[in-house]
Amino acid sequence: MLGEPRGSLIVVCGCPGTGKTVYCATVAYSLVSEGKKCVYVSFIEDKDYFFRNMKNFGMDFKKMEEEDRFLFLDIVSPGEAGLQAVTNNILEAIERLNAEMVVVDSFSALEMAFPKKSDVRVFLHHIFSRVVRRMDCTSYVVVEGEEVTTAMPSYIADAVVLLKTRPIEGGRVLREFHIVKTRWGEKDFSPKLFTLHQGFKTFKSYRFVEPRERKRFEPIPDTNDRFSSGVNGLDKILGGGYPKGSVVLWDVGENVPLHAFAPFIIATECNFINQGRLVVVLPTKGVDATFKKKLHEGHIDKEAYGRNLFIVQYTVSVEKLEPYMIEFDPNIEMLQERISSFITHRKREIGEPILVVVGWDMLEHVYDPKGLTQIFNFFVIETKTRGDLMLVVTKPDVKQIETLKDIADVHIKLRMFEGNLVLYCEKPYTQPYIVDFDTDKGFRIPKPIPVK
Repeated sequence: MLGEPRGSLIVVCGCPGTGKTVYCATVAYSLVSEGKKCVYVSFIEDKDYFFRNMKNFGMDFKKMEEEDRFLFLDIVSPGEAGLQAVTNNILEAIERLNAEMVVVDSFSALEMAFPKKSDVRVFLHHIFSRVVRRMDCTSYVVVEGEEVTTAMPSYIADAVVLLKTRPIEGGRVLREFHIVKTRWGEKDFSPKLFTLHQGFKTFKSYRFVEPRERKRFEPIPDTNDRFSSGVNGLDKILGGGYPKGSVVLWDVGENVPLHAFAPFIIATECNFINQGRLVVVLPTKGVDATFKKKLHEGHIDKEAYGRNLFIVQYTVSVEKLEPYMIEFDPNIEMLQERISSFITHRKREIGEPILVVVGWDMLEHVYDPKGLTQIFNFFVIETKTRGDLMLVVTKPDVKQIETLKDIADVHIKLRMFEGNLVLYCEKPYTQPYIVDFDTDKGFRIPKPIPVK
C-alpha cells in the first residue's frame, strides 16, 4: 500500500514480466487479510490460473473467496460482452461485495478488445473517477508499458507506480519499484529494489543495526565435503557451503561498508572457532588486531583469543603484543615462514581444519606484487593440500584482482544498488540476492533473499 486515501485511483505500469499482477495481488491480499473486501477484474487470466499462480507466492485467494471477502471477475473476452456489459459487471460486483478495493488487470487488454480507444478512455474516466470514487472504493489499474500517458491521461490517476527490471553484469537483473506520481503528502520518489520471492516485497535501504545483546554464535555443522559458511542462506546458495580445500574470493564493491560485508566473514570465523578450530586473520586496511577482536566479542569464548583466533598486527598502535596477535614483519618471506610454522604447529596440536582470512588490499599496500604472488601461491597450495579453507577479501582498488579471480574456487560479489546490499556469485554462477540482516539471535546473520 502507498498510504493512499480510500477512493483513490492508482495506476500500476510496467513492461510484461515486471511483476504488476503480483504487486496488485499482494496489496489486495494484504487488505483482505485485514478483514476488508476486494474485487479483482482480470481481462488476461482465468480464475483457476490466477488462484494457482498466486498460491505459489503464498496467497490463498480461494480461501478468501470462500469467506466472501474476495471476488474474482474473469472477463477474458471483453469484446464479446460489450463495453457497457463489462462496466455493469464491475459495478455490480463492487456493490454486491461492498468492496473497498478493485483491481483492473489490465487496462491495456481492455483497450485491445475495443476498436474505438476513445470509448475505453471514457469508460475508464467514468467508472473510476466518478462512480467508484463515490462508492469510496480504492482502484488499482494495470497498464502495460512504461509510458502511462500514452494509454491514459495522467491527470486521472492519484498515483502512478512503475515497475522496472534493471540489467546488471552477467545477464542478471534486479527489480525496481518507482513512485512516479502521488497526490497526497510528501513521498520518497527514489527507486526501491523489490523481489517476487514469496510475494511482492520492497526493501528499505541498508542500515547498520547492532543486536541488543551479543550472544555466542551457535556453529552450523559441516557436510562431508563442505565447510559451512556460518550463514544458512549462503550455504544454500553454494550448494551446501564452501568446498573443503578451497580458496574463496569475496569481491567487495564500492560503497560497501565494513559492517555490511564483515558479518559474512565473521560468521565463518566464529563457525570455525566455536568448533575448536584454528583461525588466522590478516586484516584488511583500516582494521588492526584490536578492532578485529572487538568484532568477535560476545560471539566466541574469551578463552578462544590466543587459543583458536590469531590476528596479524600490522601497526604499532599497541605497546605490547597480546597472546592472540601475530607480529607483522616487513619482509614477506619472514612473515610467510612465521605464519606457516605457526599453522603447522597448531595443526599438529588440534588436528582440525584451519581457516585463513586474508585482507588482500592490506597485503598489496605493504608488499611488492612479485613477492606477494609467490607467497600467496604457497598458501593456496597448502590450503588445498591440507583440505583447509582460505577467504580472500578484496576492495575496488586491488590491482591483482584478475589473478585472484583465476585462482579462486568460489567467487562471491557484494555490491550496493539503490542503497541495498546485493550478493551474487560468479563461481558458481548465481542470480542476485538482496541481503537483509537478522539480529534476533544476538548476531548479525545475513539473510540473502532471491530476486525472482
